[in-house]
Amino acid sequence: MRQCLGPLFLTFLFGPLALWLALNGLGLAGFTSVPTQLREVHGVIVSVWADCCHRANCNGSLVAVNFLIRGSDSGGQFSYPADLPNPYDLLASMQPGTPARVLYTGTDANSPTLWGLTLNGRSIVEPADVYRIRHHPVLDLIGSVCFSLVLAGVWSKHAKTDPD
Repeated sequence: MRQCLGPLFLTFLFGPLALWLALNGLGLAGFTSVPTQLREVHGVIVSVWADCCHRANCNGSLVAVNFLIRGSDSGGQFSYPADLPNPYDLLASMQPGTPARVLYTGTDANSPTLWGLTLNGRSIVEPADVYRIRHHPVLDLIGSVCFSLVLAGVWSKHAKTDPD
């Protein structure tokens, strides 16, 4: 009985994670969509600066375009990550005084997550585009298969060593 507790523990520990990864990868877990409660801020850009990588192996490549918005209702500091479309063009074209609209999530004013950006009435990135870039269903499925193989290996090892 005691030998059975190890595989049973691993099954209860990793089984739900493997199931969630598989369902998430297939789009069935309900966690695979654009957030419905996006916050919005309108205002003008006050300042813009680049966040570059300073490690030896990345040669100062762009990590994010950071900008500060001052709006009538609110404002804040936002970051446009370099994995979103055209960050270098955005950095070159974004100027202080430019009207902007940002869609974001997060309650912490110091670290909102950008989901949409419009400058001068021109859409730079939409929430659906950001979602497609951030969601990796293939990686979820690969993770699910790996966890399932580990569980199968533990159970098969247990079945070979258990004299019952």
